[in-house]
Amino acid sequence: MLPRYYRETVELSGDYIGDIDPEDLLIVPNIGAEVQKLAVVVRPDLTEESVITAPPRSSEYTIWSEAVPGFGLRVRPSGVKTYIVMFRICGRSTQGKITLGKPGNLTLDLAKRLAREARIEAMAGNDPRPMHKSGELIQRFK
Repeated sequence: MLPRYYRETVELSGDYIGDIDPEDLLIVPNIGAEVQKLAVVVRPDLTEESVITAPPRSSEYTIWSEAVPGFGLRVRPSGVKTYIVMFRICGRSTQGKITLGKPGNLTLDLAKRLAREARIEAMAGNDPRPMHKSGELIQRFK
């Protein structure tokens, strides 16, 4: 999601900076100048509550985690939710994806740890998909 911005004319007068030494200012404001303000939309991190309350939409979407890069919750139009992780093996151009499991079968904490481990394996040059299918990734946390 790209940040939104808007233009706003700010009426500047010398009154609001009268008690500030001009030497302390980084810029001297131009009276009557048009100023661009950037409205930043902060995405909340993926939590147990957001996993439970994520509603289905008309098309599939993913809620990405801020804490673990490439990790997210995929929500399908049918309402089925699954944890996924995206990765690149040794930084190659093609992305790989692993479906880790459903929230009812896997806790968010365990899914995050599995995602981190899968990405570490991918950075080391190993494809984590066969490890996930064989159950080797989850065995590391038992």
